[in-house]
Amino acid sequence: MENENRFYRHKFQVLILTILILGLAFFLLRQFIRPSGFSSKSKEEKREVILTKTPSGVTLPGKISLRFKDDQKSYSINDNVYLYAYADSLQIPIIGYDLVLKYDKESLKFVQVKSLQDDFVVSSFSTEDALNITGIKKLSSSYGTIFDNNQLLELVFKPKKEGRANIEIDFTQGKSTDSNLTDEKATDILGSVEPTYFYVGERLALSLNQVKKTKSDLQIKLAELIVPDGQCMDCITTLKLDLMKGGQREVVNYQTGGIAGSLKLTSNNFDNHIEIMKINSSGAELIITKFN
Repeated sequence: MENENRFYRHKFQVLILTILILGLAFFLLRQFIRPSGFSSKSKEEKREVILTKTPSGVTLPGKISLRFKDDQKSYSINDNVYLYAYADSLQIPIIGYDLVLKYDKESLKFVQVKSLQDDFVVSSFSTEDALNITGIKKLSSSYGTIFDNNQLLELVFKPKKEGRANIEIDFTQGKSTDSNLTDEKATDILGSVEPTYFYVGERLALSLNQVKKTKSDLQIKLAELIVPDGQCMDCITTLKLDLMKGGQREVVNYQTGGIAGSLKLTSNNFDNHIEIMKINSSGAELIITKFN
């Protein structure tokens, strides 16, 4: 009986050892055949890039700039602000990029980002003082992309308070944790950036000869409005504002249209930035931003 028990104990130990060996072999096999360049936590295609930074002092051709939809520079609180990132790689194919934006999070709320290049996968995350956006070329794309002042991204922000809002691009040549444009040799070719700013203010609608006062005690009168017939291609629309504050007066003329297009639709008066947003035959819409 004792010999029989010893026999079964021995078989059980052999079985346990066999299971452990097979489990270890299966685990090692899975690690060995896992494709490189894919994340085990995501089904999304990714290309692993180990960035080589170019030392400071070397002139690099790459450029990233920020521009607004329709070149609009004035908004009111809770408007959607559409901002576009453009890239120029000067005939060098690009396989990835990082865009690090710095702005006052008390003034602006980040809403979303969307890639405007179909063959790039984009992800983003926020830190205490920056928005970090990464674009990686899809593995299904065999070659890098040459950017010739092309749109990379569409970003949407919402203003939370009035004043001038600055959006900076974090970039220092030779630094490895800021914005970059990465070529097929995994070298950063970014050499310059163009940040931007816009105004957030009070939106006013005025009809001809109507007078209104802003929150900053600026009195505004639409004193003159000349809108030509819509059939006239080279005619100019003119608008005159009569401004008063603290006993002082300024009269400002604005013009738009004609063959040259927009001529003058903004001005700075009495510590306010004024932008004409819309004009029609019955009046105009303005945004007035008091300088901080």
